[in-house]
Amino acid sequence: MTKKEFLKNEFRPTCHDCGVKVGKKHVEGCDVQRCSACKGQRLSCDCGRNGLPDNHNPNRSKWTGYWPGVVECVKLGWFSKLIPGKGWQPTTIDDPEAVADLNRWAREQRHATEKG
Repeated sequence: MTKKEFLKNEFRPTCHDCGVKVGKKHVEGCDVQRCSACKGQRLSCDCGRNGLPDNHNPNRSKWTGYWPGVVECVKLGWFSKLIPGKGWQPTTIDDPEAVADLNRWAREQRHATEKG
């Protein structure tokens, strides 16, 4: 499967949680929206809470048609599949069971944010 084919299969015209269309801002409380400041899930990040500054910019986290991290994983070639008894294991885009390795993407996002 090509990257283009993979992304075509992953595309969703509306956000599954808040229902906004591509290019629109997520509704407050949407569980899909990422925080543009800390890169975590906006719904559960601490930006703007507990005395921390809120540097989130909703214009930088609009619904793109893809679950957060999918496009980045495809560009970087990060794919995985669930193997019973072994958990999520790396694989390639050619594997029919391949999914974007969003666990790796989330780890890398946290690591990059912590490094500043």
